Parts: sequence; structure tokens; C-alpha cells
Amino acid sequence: IVLGLLLVWATRLMHNYLRREGYQFGNREDWRYNDMRREHGRWFIISQFFAVCVAQHCMLVGLTMPLQPAMAASGASLNLFDALAASLCITGICVGLVADNQLFAYMQSPDKPLLLDSGLWRFSRHPNHFGEQLWWIGIMSSAIAAAGGWSG
Repeated sequence: IVLGLLLVWATRLMHNYLRREGYQFGNREDWRYNDMRREHGRWFIISQFFAVCVAQHCMLVGLTMPLQPAMAASGASLNLFDALAASLCITGICVGLVADNQLFAYMQSPDKPLLLDSGLWRFSRHPNHFGEQLWWIGIMSSAIAAAGGWSG
């Protein structure tokens, strides 16, 4: 179940990225890198190694640690906690997908208002981030369910 949810989540993220880039991988550089390149000058490559490569990889290892027990558990029957974890993951994916679609439509509109304040965006400044947090809470819950609860 976790692997299937993971594939759906990753597909949503990749689709959103490619759609934003016009379905051309690496079509444009994030504006923040231009700012950092100007700010750090000749130290840009070294600063990026630590700020992007090292820091993000450490964060990703930490975030994905719950996947190991959730995916390694076998033979145990599913229970209510597993259903709750899967529901959180699915809800997070759906919230993220709807928010991404609403933001994409807003960005494509030639006469858009200053702020997107309709749909999910009327409830939150970043509903896509809320969906992402629900996803990770669901993954953590899957690991807890696989380990037999909080105490293992």
C-alpha cells in the first residue's frame, strides 16, 4: 500500500513540476538561484554544495526514514491505524493536487488578481503545503502502525 501511495505522490509532484516548466525538464532556473549567485559571487558553488546538496540530502534522509519500517512490514494484517494512515496520505495527495491545479490555472490567467483567494486558497496561504504535511503525517503513521504503535 505504501509503495503504491508513494508512486502516486511522486507522480503528482513530477507532473506539477513538468507542467510548470512547459514539459521541458530544467526549462528555467529558479529565480532564487540567480539571487544566491549574485549574493555569494565566486563562493556560489561551495555555498550551494552545503546549502542545497548536503542540507537537502540530510533532510530527505530524515523525512524518508519512516518509509523503511512501513515498507518492510510484511505478514501483519491491516488495522484501523493503517486505514487512518492511508487516508491521511490520500487526503494529502488530493489536497496537493487540487491546490496545484488551482495555482496553475491562476498563473495562466492573464487578468489575475494580486492574490489567489478562491478555492482551497481562500482557507490557507499555502494549501499545497498543508497537503504535503498531511502526506508526511500519513507516512509517519504508517511507520507507527507497522512498528506496532508508539512503543514498537
